[in-house]
Amino acid sequence: MPNFLGLDIGTTSIKAILLDSDQGKIISTAHLPTPVKHSGPNQDEHDPQVLYATIAECIKKATSNLPVHALGISSLAEAGLPLDRSGNPLFPIIAWYDSRSQPQADRILGSFSEERLFEITGQKVSYSFGLFKYLWIKENHPDRIRDIACWLSVPDYILFRLSGNKATEYTQASRTLLFDQNKKDWSEELLAYAGLDRSKLPSLMPSGSVMGSITKEASDITGLPVGLPCVLGGHDHLCGAFASGGTRAEKIIDSSGTACAIMALTSKFNSDKQIVESGFVNYIHVVPDLYVIKGGLKAAGKAVDWLASQFGQDNHFDNDQLIKHYEANKNDRPLWLPFFHGSGTPGMEPFNRASLIGLTLEHSREDIAIALYEGLGFWLRENIETIQKITGTQPKDIITIGGTNQNPLMRMVKASITNYPVTSPTVPESSAVGAALLAAVGIGAVASFQKAPEILNYPAYVIEPDPDWVNRYNSMYEKVYLPAKIRLTEIIKVMRDIN
Repeated sequence: MPNFLGLDIGTTSIKAILLDSDQGKIISTAHLPTPVKHSGPNQDEHDPQVLYATIAECIKKATSNLPVHALGISSLAEAGLPLDRSGNPLFPIIAWYDSRSQPQADRILGSFSEERLFEITGQKVSYSFGLFKYLWIKENHPDRIRDIACWLSVPDYILFRLSGNKATEYTQASRTLLFDQNKKDWSEELLAYAGLDRSKLPSLMPSGSVMGSITKEASDITGLPVGLPCVLGGHDHLCGAFASGGTRAEKIIDSSGTACAIMALTSKFNSDKQIVESGFVNYIHVVPDLYVIKGGLKAAGKAVDWLASQFGQDNHFDNDQLIKHYEANKNDRPLWLPFFHGSGTPGMEPFNRASLIGLTLEHSREDIAIALYEGLGFWLRENIETIQKITGTQPKDIITIGGTNQNPLMRMVKASITNYPVTSPTVPESSAVGAALLAAVGIGAVASFQKAPEILNYPAYVIEPDPDWVNRYNSMYEKVYLPAKIRLTEIIKVMRDIN
C-alpha cells in the first residue's frame, strides 16, 4: 500500500507526517512554528504568503526523496481570509483566538436567538467564528473587502494554493457559523445576515473527498509530484478522534491536554435546547453520518502542571510515586472542584473558580495531587451523564487522547469514576495521522472510514474500572461532588459580587 501525507496546521506549530500504510506507522516527520505576527494589542494575524511558504517547506522536509500518493489536511478552525478574483489575499488571516470581532459576535444576538442559531449551526456564539472575522473586516476595512471573490478557511486556502481549486468540507464549514447542519449546505438565513452571496464561498464536500491535485506551481515549491490527489481533511480535534478509533456512534472521546474537550459521537444532529443550555455544541464529524456533541473545560493539564509547580515538582508529578500512594492509601482524600477557568460544560459558569474541600493537616501533597485527578474524573462523569440524559444513548467506552491522558493514574481514576473501560491509543501526531488516513480513504486505498484506523500499527492500552474504587467513587460523586458544585457555585457568585 502507498504512503500518505498528513498535514496538521496548528495554533503554535505546523506538522507534516508521512504514513506508510503497509507498516501502519509514521516514517517521516517535520515540524515548524506557525508564523504569527502581532498587529496590535490583543491582535494576532498570519500572513497568508508566509503561512503557505512555511507549510511548503514543512512538506518538502517530510517527503524528501520519499514517494507520496495523496495528501490530507487537519487544521485549526475559524480563521479565514478574503481573496480577490485572481486568488490574491485581500487581508491577513485573523488568528482564531483573536477577540477583535467580539462586537460582531454580540450583535448577532439582536437578530437571532441563541436557540435559533443552534438549530441551524449546532454552535454557541463566539467571536472566534469565521463569520465574525469577515464582518469585522467588512466594517473596519471596507476598501479591502470590496473586491472579495471568495472567503476561505485556512486549510481551504492552503488546498487552493496546492491545487488551484476552492472547496471545503463540513467540519471546517461548521466553524464559520454559516453552515446548516440539517441541510449540509450554507445557511441562506445567515448568508443574508452577513450580506454574503453563496458564490463567494467554496463548494461543499464531505471529509475524505478528492478536491483537486497538485499543480506544476505547487510542485515546484513543495517537491510533491504534479497530479498528486489533494483530499479534504477536517477540524483538528475531529481528525485526531478519527485516527484514535472514533468511527462509530456511542463512543466518548476524552481529549485532555492543556484544556479538556469531551466529544460524544452520535448518529444524528440533535438541536434539543438542553444541549445549548448545557453549553455543548453539536456538529458533523469527519466520518459520514456521525455527529459530535462537544463540551470542554479550559484548564485540565494546565491545572495539574500548576499544582505540581506549587509543590516544587518542575511542573510535573512523579507518577510512579503517585500510583504507589494511590494503591496504598484508600483513606479519605480532599475533593477538588477543578474549575480554575470556569466550570466548563455542563452549565458554563465562566465566573466559577476552583475549590479544595476537606483538607486536613494529615493530608500529603500526594493526596492533594490525586484529588485533582479525581476532580477531573468527576467532571468527566458529569459531562457523560448529561449527554446520556439528553441523547438517551448509553456510551460503550471512553477513548482517551492528549498529553494529560498519557498519565496512567489519570486513566485509572477516570475508568473507576465513570465505570467505563478506558482505551488509550498510542498514535503519535493523531490529528496529522487522521488527515493521512482521510487521504487514504479518499483515493480508495482503504475500504472504509471504519477500517482506516485499523491499518495503524500502534498499541492501545485498556484500563478496566476497579470494583473496589467504583462504589467509593459513586458515593463521592453523588453525595459530595454534585452537591458541592451547586453550593460553591452560589458562594463564588457572592464572592464575585463582594470583590
